Amino acid sequence: MKILMFFILVIAGIVLIPDSWVSSFVGHYIPIHGDGEEAMADFAFTVVCTKAVLSAAIALPLMCIYQKVR
Repeated sequence: MKILMFFILVIAGIVLIPDSWVSSFVGHYIPIHGDGEEAMADFAFTVVCTKAVLSAAIALPLMCIYQKVR
């Protein structure tokens, strides 16, 4: 049950975190190397990975708070 709730929170975070915030963060602070299509694919993959890590970092404390309250 806890694992399912964690995955639901992570997926919700990935969907609800605006792409523009993460794209601007990645564009300013994370160097992307490559030419043309390769660089765009790397940029998109980095944005998705960043959103997943950020969502998991938010979901984990929420799950801990839920366990303490319950």
